[in-house]
Amino acid sequence: MEPSRHPTPGFESSCDRIRRFVQDTLGCACPDAAFEGAGIEIAPADVAEALFQIVVAERLLLRGYRVTAGEGLPALLTEWLEAGKGERDARGLNRFRLVLASESPEMVEGRVVPAFERWRGADERVHLHVLGLGQLDGLFAQPC
Repeated sequence: MEPSRHPTPGFESSCDRIRRFVQDTLGCACPDAAFEGAGIEIAPADVAEALFQIVVAERLLLRGYRVTAGEGLPALLTEWLEAGKGERDARGLNRFRLVLASESPEMVEGRVVPAFERWRGADERVHLHVLGLGQLDGLFAQPC
């Protein structure tokens, strides 16, 4: 009999939560093997105000921020995109996904998507995701 991956019924490991978030919520096609325990680095972001930073299998950098649709958001977006792209390139990673979580994702999306498209240009290895705060609940042990 093969040992269970989960020590108790209903337990979900952080690797499983991250895999589900990346594949299901963000739509990333990273293979399941990339999410094995040794393949995920979870660290507090060095960037002020970042909600999370996750590196999957030295392939994918995810960095998330909690935001509102305020006037300064496009400038912050550019700052966060530049920092994430710089880290992606410095570490030799394949992709950078910037996650913005908000209580009003539709308003945020309307403010940032046009600025993101202009900034990104031809770099298809940078992605933007605007989510409701509740969509992060499965990623963390505590709701955001």
